[in-house]
Amino acid sequence: MGDDFLEIISDAQKLENKKKDKSINIKIFTNSIINPLDKIIKYFLNKKSVSSYIEYANFNTILPSNKKEKFHIGLIVWECENLFPNGYSDLEKISLKDCDEFIDSFIRNFEYFLKDLSKFDYLIVKKLSGINYFSNNFEFNSARLIADKINRYLEEQSLKFKNIKLFDDTDLIFSYGTNYFGRKLRNNKLPYYSTDVLVEMGNSISSMILSHFGLGKKVLILDCDKTMWNGIIGEDDNKIIFSTKDKCKDYFLYANKIFERLKNKGVLLAICSKNNFEDVENFFKKKSKELVNFDEFVIKKINWELKSKNILEISNELNLATSSFIFLDDSIHELNEVKTAIKDIDCYLVPSDLDKYKNTLLNIDKIFSYSLFKTGEDTNRTKLYQQEAKRNKIKTNYSYEEYLKNLSLKMFFSNGKNFELKRLAQMTQKTNQFNLTVLRQSEDQLKKKIFSKGYLVYAFSLKDKFGDYGTVGLCQIKKLNDTSVLIENLLMSCRVMGRYLENWILDQIQKIGKKNNINKIIFEHIENSKNKNLISDFIKKNNLSFLGKKNRCQFLKDFSFSEFNKKSKFYELDTKKKVKNISIY
Repeated sequence: MGDDFLEIISDAQKLENKKKDKSINIKIFTNSIINPLDKIIKYFLNKKSVSSYIEYANFNTILPSNKKEKFHIGLIVWECENLFPNGYSDLEKISLKDCDEFIDSFIRNFEYFLKDLSKFDYLIVKKLSGINYFSNNFEFNSARLIADKINRYLEEQSLKFKNIKLFDDTDLIFSYGTNYFGRKLRNNKLPYYSTDVLVEMGNSISSMILSHFGLGKKVLILDCDKTMWNGIIGEDDNKIIFSTKDKCKDYFLYANKIFERLKNKGVLLAICSKNNFEDVENFFKKKSKELVNFDEFVIKKINWELKSKNILEISNELNLATSSFIFLDDSIHELNEVKTAIKDIDCYLVPSDLDKYKNTLLNIDKIFSYSLFKTGEDTNRTKLYQQEAKRNKIKTNYSYEEYLKNLSLKMFFSNGKNFELKRLAQMTQKTNQFNLTVLRQSEDQLKKKIFSKGYLVYAFSLKDKFGDYGTVGLCQIKKLNDTSVLIENLLMSCRVMGRYLENWILDQIQKIGKKNNINKIIFEHIENSKNKNLISDFIKKNNLSFLGKKNRCQFLKDFSFSEFNKKSKFYELDTKKKVKNISIY
């Protein structure tokens, strides 16, 4: 269910573009005609209830302004044409020496950007395409040479600076071919992206932005018949075959490879299909070589209920918002039913023209790719949620306290040096519900505090008899003076909520305080729509009182945590945990 260009622009124009209303501010640098990319990005962000303020820098420059301004996101969309004196018309006249000069010129400009990188929390840079706009020449030429060398340079910078991410539109180029650029401005000597390309580009860039703020896609829900295979179980059993000799069947082989790849990157796969469970399960076993392993789906809703009902149950069981879901189905009727009931879910239609199915799959693949799954917890995500399902099954057999005792909870609590730095930084970016200040930090920013004498940074991991939850929380303590500290942030993953873990952490803070002769602990709380309920409840239940400033709370001065101790008895400290130091680079 793609978004129509005219509808996007119409809806985007209705959104007020006022700084005072923004939640994310974005600055775009370009040397190409990309209007209305800003409106498209705004539209897709707004679909996820994220408001934004977007402005363009001066045309044909990648130099940040001299103003003391700060943006959440910087977006650079450049093409090669303005690197040439007369655009692409000079292509045939350009020597290799001239190419090197153009490359050096771009790099010099970009180096200025890097010196002022602190103006942006996150910088997205579109790779240069190097396409001859006027001839739609996809063959190697001087522009391609320049683009390739600059792209290699940009890749080096993205590895060096963790807040630089590259947007690669190679798939778009080959998908749209000669329709990559529009036709309206061919006499203008400037590229003009086609409206379809702009929509897909804006959708992908929005996904990158949302993922950076912990709002990216996490779950792919799949229909079965005519989505994972070509036919209907029970009607077309003999016709459902996978063969590289059959063009139609190739698409479904390719689809399952994409699904498997996404699962390996940390995407949760689920099934929502109107069918008999046993029939589907048997078919997966029968076609095990061609299909994704049936056991790799974290939840399987295979029944005759409304698909919207099943998807809401998936959301509840995973404790994940439907805004983090993508649903893929071959029926426009089913998609409309789901979309009517669940406004914030993204739905994709398997096209009737299967020649277009690969493009749909590539688009989905790209959106999930920008969720930036990198850590050990991410790659084991399916296993973690399957373990949680086992825990939920035994809940009904015990009282809640008996259930927690039965889990045999073990906690490893230690200096942040003993944890994977990427995972710690990722938690600051993606944890929203139990997060005192929602302080987003890069790996470099967090590493400086971990090794600073002015900070005490602790992290914790959890395991029980069903398996290892992995690294699930972070406590960041800033020394104010010899006897006082500020808890700059305390955060926990949503998958361990409801286990009185926060009480156990308070016990550990008490011990840290006594060990360091601290008699006053203050922590900061910055409220937003995501953390409001959980943190307010945490403050209330633990009798924390507000200081003069509205966003600051104070712990009990005497460290009297008797109430906490009652609820922290379910945990034991794991002293056998193997320590893997973070990399210093």
